Amino acid sequence: MKYILSTLLVLLCLIASQASASKNQTSHAIVNINMETHTTSITYPPVQMTHVVAGASSQSPMYPVLPRQVIGTDDRLRVIDTSQYPWSAIVRITYTSDGISGFLCSGWMLGRSTIVTAAHCLYNEEGWGSSYVIQPGRDGNIIHGECRGIAGHVPQGWIDAVDRPGTSLSWSDRQYDFAGIDLNCRIGEETGVLGFRSTNDGDLIAMNGVVVGYPGPLNHPSGIDVGTSMWEGGGQLVNSGDAGVLRFTNDTTGGQSGGPVWQTSDIPTGCSTPCVIGISNAETNPIDNITPNGGARVTPATLDALVEWKQYLHPVRIFIPIIIKTPVPTNQYPRQNRA
Repeated sequence: MKYILSTLLVLLCLIASQASASKNQTSHAIVNINMETHTTSITYPPVQMTHVVAGASSQSPMYPVLPRQVIGTDDRLRVIDTSQYPWSAIVRITYTSDGISGFLCSGWMLGRSTIVTAAHCLYNEEGWGSSYVIQPGRDGNIIHGECRGIAGHVPQGWIDAVDRPGTSLSWSDRQYDFAGIDLNCRIGEETGVLGFRSTNDGDLIAMNGVVVGYPGPLNHPSGIDVGTSMWEGGGQLVNSGDAGVLRFTNDTTGGQSGGPVWQTSDIPTGCSTPCVIGISNAETNPIDNITPNGGARVTPATLDALVEWKQYLHPVRIFIPIIIKTPVPTNQYPRQNRA
């Protein structure tokens, strides 16, 4: 009898383990949407045998990084020269949702014809967005040209979380809040692309990082900025207790969703400086004022998807005229208020 019970217990554990693995695989499946035909399909990215993917600059191999410790006050700084890598690889995204145009998100160049952003910039309670316009390195004027999104890729886990009835999104759901967009151009050949890697909890001990993006409307001495200027802020990366979520002390507000979280210390060989380890996607009103913001961490499953999306290359090289940027004041404007 003991043998039978023991056997049954083993079988039940195996069934539970397989069910958990199946659920995890389904959550990491990718829902692809053709933005022109509005048709969808589901794919499963192949498992990669690496945890580091190098970036590439089309310009100088040396690039500026401005680490800062940001706790309690908002001291984000405006990026002055967005024509230089890695700032040239940060993108401003506008799109239409529920028939209303002008929604704003941020993102970063993953490949020559692909960007990464937050999944909620593609799919939310209103359904799928449309009419995506991508402008790399914008600083008031459009200095690198612009492209259109032609296809999107969103984890099934995010769609399930959004469609889940009766409950609000949790921090755990944010591990799936990342997405890819294929472009109708090869603008990454001009801007360069960012490197990225997966991390574990031990990697985040005393690690500093930078969050970059396009925050929404704000006031500064030159007038109202409607999300056309790039801002960056430093802080400390924090272990969230959730393997798929990254928490950080960096300041972020609406419009910066989808921007990269890159590390500024202990850069591994084979990545690049900077090295993206997360995608900013959520802000909270913290009680402790220590770990207010967060995003999707680049886990092995996330990395599998990013490597797959990176391979896309638009078949026609579309040359977009570069608009010469007018001089930008050298003074930097801190944001007025913390979100």
